Amino acid sequence: MAQARVAVVRVADDTGGAVRRGIDLMGGIERYVRPGALVAIKVNMFTRAAPESGKVTHPAVVLEVARLCHGCGARVAVIERTPHYDLIFQGYEEIERYAELLSLDTAEHRHVSLPGARTLVHQVPWPTIADTCDVFINIPGLRTHALTKYSNGMKNLMGLMPDMATRYIHQYGLDGSICDLNYRRPSDLVITDAIYTLEGNFPSEGAPVRTDLITVADNVVAADLVGMRIVGQDPSEVFYLQEAISRGMGPASLEDVELVGDDLAEATAGIRVEPAPRDPEPYRGQHRVLADWVCDSCRQALAGGLLAASHRPALAAMEGVTIIAGPQVDEPKVEGGRALIYGNCAYRYRHLGHYEPGCPPLAYQVGKGLSELNVPPVRAAMCSIAWRDERIQDVAPRVAAAGYAGIEVWGPHVDRLSAEGGRVEDLARQLGDLGLAVPMVSAYFDLAGDLDGSLETARRTLGYCLALDSPLLRVFTGGGNSADASIGVWRVVVEGLRQMCAMAAEEGVELALETHDGHLHDTTASTLRLIRQVGMPNLVVNLDICNLYVRGESTVAALKRLEPYVRILHLKNSLWEDGRWQSGVPLGEGAMDYSAFLRALAESRYGGYVSIEWFGPDPDAAATSELAFLREALGDRLEVRGE
Repeated sequence: MAQARVAVVRVADDTGGAVRRGIDLMGGIERYVRPGALVAIKVNMFTRAAPESGKVTHPAVVLEVARLCHGCGARVAVIERTPHYDLIFQGYEEIERYAELLSLDTAEHRHVSLPGARTLVHQVPWPTIADTCDVFINIPGLRTHALTKYSNGMKNLMGLMPDMATRYIHQYGLDGSICDLNYRRPSDLVITDAIYTLEGNFPSEGAPVRTDLITVADNVVAADLVGMRIVGQDPSEVFYLQEAISRGMGPASLEDVELVGDDLAEATAGIRVEPAPRDPEPYRGQHRVLADWVCDSCRQALAGGLLAASHRPALAAMEGVTIIAGPQVDEPKVEGGRALIYGNCAYRYRHLGHYEPGCPPLAYQVGKGLSELNVPPVRAAMCSIAWRDERIQDVAPRVAAAGYAGIEVWGPHVDRLSAEGGRVEDLARQLGDLGLAVPMVSAYFDLAGDLDGSLETARRTLGYCLALDSPLLRVFTGGGNSADASIGVWRVVVEGLRQMCAMAAEEGVELALETHDGHLHDTTASTLRLIRQVGMPNLVVNLDICNLYVRGESTVAALKRLEPYVRILHLKNSLWEDGRWQSGVPLGEGAMDYSAFLRALAESRYGGYVSIEWFGPDPDAAATSELAFLREALGDRLEVRGE
């Protein structure tokens, strides 16, 4: 006796009619849905795409199922971890007559343990509706897949995990986790949308194949067995399906499934669906791929990710990256950190380069990891404060002539321009003609002593940022050194920064705390404390590294700790003379040895501006000599005008 039944229906012009026929072949919707029942319809619509793309469940299928359930007197909710229903259901707005569209990213959920779990063994976020619904209808799309070879009913339950919680699944193990999810929440009805079947390398990429089929099943394993016949794949090669069979979750083979409706062999005759790539071998000429002992899942994910990366010009042009996946006999030798460490089994080699976790990792993480290794250039700017007594309009051409890519504009320079009747817009036009970007506008604030005045200055200088297309506004807080400031001062400063951050966010500008003596951001630790307590994403760092050096900090350690927040660096040097630190010293001649710091900078992921801050005589000569020093120290990492 068959363990499950699957209806196979060809789709002609009437998608709704095909859905109704498939459900009727299973005994009718009334067999599953009773009046007053809560029905959850789990679709596969986590991305914004058109029905013809094959990347989302066809809205016409969902609409018909919701209409049938509503007609039985049920309360219906369409569920998926997406905020994009309005875009996906364009042209099918009638769905709102029959169902609530519920995003699992924001729906009520709680952390639960999954009974019987063998892989996903710790608590995971779980939507309440998955337990409280009376009927669970699973409507997946049919696809080949870069990680699991195949995706249909069982894999669709990954979408029950809200937001980025699906990463838990990849950390614990994809195939076993898929089984655990289906063990916890069996599907009462599985309606596979195979109107368009996606072939190739989903989710990294893929192309739709018109297959014009709907299947309706009363068991998710049976639904997947039939789906594999449609795409021409071997069930023995899909690990989560084999585990589900071993756990008694469905029939062992297609021979144990009762097929009704259209003949499966006739319905699939002539269908050719391209599988996802399975071997990274074709890319060994472009990169050094060390994956001889990697498992099949990681191998396929790596192959799919490399294929997707080959379609992105910047990544396709990359060569010579060492890609380490799976265990190795000996630790590989890697020069210059140009290594992508791919997957949990290669975790022990993460110190060799950029590490992407997962078991298996997602295919898209190959491109993500290569992008991390494709380090952006460092650009040089000159602070206009070096010519503090001259007009900014006269300074800019000299900065450009010296070879700088940017000019950091001193706030008082623009105040003077405005006071003399000049227009900031004209300055912006001049800088554009000179090819000079403005990485930051540098202003002065004392949040601890004059909050109202500081907020007024912020309003004015944010206007300068907008006019000059500058992404950063330099910020001081006042309040004295961090170790001496009272809790009351800290609280005033934190609240003031929150207000300033809110103002800046409206203009799309980030506020850069300059590490500086006499303010609460005078050390690495206190700067991080301010960022943490303010809690605003547009509060970042202008790393004035010499200021930390004179306080006795390790410059390399400071760079590494602050790097996630650093958007620009101030470079200057000092000498201890006459009982005080004297500025206006060339980078290569002061007390701070820049060699180790600039070497660490060259090896880092930093890709912003380094801004020369000069306080000595003859700024025109210093502009030229300091840039020459940077070229020598940073080499290819420094992008120079005209090169």
